[in-house]
Amino acid sequence: MSISFRTTASLLPVMLLVSGLGLAAEAQVDASAPTVTPRENRMLEKVTSLAETNVAAAIVFLRASDLKTASAALDFALGNLLFQAEQLDQAAAAYEAAIEKSPGFRRAAMNLGRVYLLIGKPDRAAALYSDLLRHGERPDASLLLLLGQALVLTEQPVPAETAFRQAILLKPESREARLGLARCLLSQQRLRELTALLDDLLEEDCSSVELWNLRGQALLAEDGQEAALVSLEAARRLGTANAEMLATLGDLYMNTGLPGEAVGAYEKAFATGAVAVVRQLRAAEALLAGRRSTEAERILARLEAARSHNPKRFSPDEAHQLGRLRAAWLESNGQPEAALTRYRELVAANPMDGDSLLSMGDLQRAAGDREAAMLAYERASRVEGHEARALRRQAMLEVDRKHYERAIQLLEAAQAFDPQAHVSRYIEQLRRLLPH
Repeated sequence: MSISFRTTASLLPVMLLVSGLGLAAEAQVDASAPTVTPRENRMLEKVTSLAETNVAAAIVFLRASDLKTASAALDFALGNLLFQAEQLDQAAAAYEAAIEKSPGFRRAAMNLGRVYLLIGKPDRAAALYSDLLRHGERPDASLLLLLGQALVLTEQPVPAETAFRQAILLKPESREARLGLARCLLSQQRLRELTALLDDLLEEDCSSVELWNLRGQALLAEDGQEAALVSLEAARRLGTANAEMLATLGDLYMNTGLPGEAVGAYEKAFATGAVAVVRQLRAAEALLAGRRSTEAERILARLEAARSHNPKRFSPDEAHQLGRLRAAWLESNGQPEAALTRYRELVAANPMDGDSLLSMGDLQRAAGDREAAMLAYERASRVEGHEARALRRQAMLEVDRKHYERAIQLLEAAQAFDPQAHVSRYIEQLRRLLPH
């Protein structure tokens, strides 16, 4: 199970400019901060003043100066301004320039690592923070927290766990560190430890969507569907279940034979438009299988409208699956001719669509067109993964024709792909019908 950290701008300081008070105050915060000249100090005062009302103007002002010969403090200030302007790649370049001039500049390194996390370069962030610790940097909670996040994003949950645990020792009240630890435990499937940690966190904050989501995942993996269902239902009643959690709740209700409850969860989840198309298709398919065609129709209609409005949201496979589900809905609602037309269109678009070929054959067989049905089943038998079902259907057509020997041959071929005890028994019954 992949775990992803949501790294947000709240992790980064909005402004960390060297103030007009000079570097004396700065040095008290960061002994590694570079020394600035009186002229640079005046420039930074002006930059601070400009940035209060016009960040873009402050950036232009700094870039107009000779940064190549300036101290690292100016590159650092530029990096902060570029971050505030959401120009993250350029912010990273400015911080890198500051560190190149002043290799021990801690705050520049910390901010650069944060930017690396935001622009999807966690490996660089992990290396940067590890180097800070390796070269004697004081391991405070914020550094360990960021290191842990970077390590998780590079799929190193064990050292990430160590970083988060050390961060908790230094700052026990850190919710982010404990959340990071929870994600590490989940990725390692240490579910009992995870559940206990989440219960403690939920006692402090029962309104957290992420905590309830993690708890649902842990219970589903550890105790099965019933415990996860209860947890997600509790989150729903508290109003802390997001769209994905509600969709999962709907799946769990379907799996436990409660389609009525599933419908309510699905409706609320899918109304947001935030749930992946593939999950909505899966829900519609489950509802059709559970003979809830009215509810399935609402999902299908919403998806068809969404595809009409934004076709690019749907992959070719998803669009094809939507068409197949619509055909299945037509079939289940007493419109076999319309359904057959849809299946033919689907097979014309994708000749290797085994499911549509089988459904098309079933409709043709029901309509008495055995030759067309046999052709559809034969085509389906050449599609990987559909061989056994297609061969069994061909056998049933041969039984209809009283061609028992041929039916036995087809069923034995099907058994080679997917052995079924009841098919073996049926073969023996057919053998007794053969002339001696």
